[in-house]
Formats: sequence, C-alpha cells, structure tokens
Amino acid sequence: MKNKSIPQAASPLASWLSYLENLHSKSIDLGLERVSQVAARLDILKPAPFVFYRCGNQR
Repeated sequence: MKNKSIPQAASPLASWLSYLENLHSKSIDLGLERVSQVAARLDILKPAPFVFYRCGNQR
C-alpha cells in the first residue's frame, strides 16, 4: 500500500479515493461469471417461491 495514513475527515475526495483504492492490492472481480460462482457456492441461485414487486413513480 502506497498511502498508509488515513485521510482526515476534511481531506479532499481524491485523497480518500486514493486511500480506498490502495487498501487492497488485488482488484475484486465483480463480473457476472464470478458473481454466479459466488451465488452457486452460497446456494442462492434458486429463485424465491414468492416475489413481491412494488412499483411506483414517487408521486
């Protein structure tokens, strides 16, 4: 990690983004293939027997 010091609350956004990007040296794969593998391991690929949808336009 390049930037080891934690930015102050009033630090610029760029400082915070740099800090967060450097917390872990390995990028996280969030592609659909990887997400499907994780879902399969968690056994959550089967849809729920009942799904409730609420739709509206906030008016």
